[in-house]
Amino acid sequence: MNIDELEAGQELDVLVAEKVMGWILDPDYGDPGLWKDSTGMLTGWCSKEWSEESLDEHSPHYAGCAPELFTPRGIFQPSIDIAAAWEGVDKLFEHCIVRVSNGDGDSRDCDILPLFPDGKYQPAHVSAETCELAVCHAVLKAVGK
Repeated sequence: MNIDELEAGQELDVLVAEKVMGWILDPDYGDPGLWKDSTGMLTGWCSKEWSEESLDEHSPHYAGCAPELFTPRGIFQPSIDIAAAWEGVDKLFEHCIVRVSNGDGDSRDCDILPLFPDGKYQPAHVSAETCELAVCHAVLKAVGK
């Protein structure tokens, strides 16, 4: 699979969630699918559009949950939402230098340089149509996916 050829959309979003963020979909939450982090805590992000009714209907674990225990943040769409894309950058922040800039013409560039030569992360340079796409492609390359 050529990461640079992936367009904005669910396939790219799921790859970033799984490979960069280390999240898994919680099967107990059915549809719309809620992402859990590596410790098993809900991230608040959904895999697709949600509503209070769909969460209540598909999840006995969510029904009646106190709002302070779980607040849906929306759909995790880093390929079109810069705030979500930046969470991927935050995941690498302690281990890499990340630079996002205007490229040639209308392109956006994202460069990632690992701080430690331990092989955990790879250097990456990506030019893409949008900042979100550049970041998504670069963080996936940096984690070696």
